[in-house]
Amino acid sequence: MPRDIVEWLNLSTAAAPPKVREARQRIRDAITSKISRGEIAQARLRALEWAPLRSIERPRRWRRLP
Repeated sequence: MPRDIVEWLNLSTAAAPPKVREARQRIRDAITSKISRGEIAQARLRALEWAPLRSIERPRRWRRLP
């Protein structure tokens, strides 16, 4: 199982609204039961180190079309 999947599952679970968080935890746990502890640890570290890319700034004033 690629560790990126576990990394994204961790991020997805952490950012999930409360209503869906439990379902995402179950999916994550089912997948992590199939990989080694070392792979899980690496994926958790990668998830902790992850930061979103800086978003493109919008212009202060949007030009109105005629």
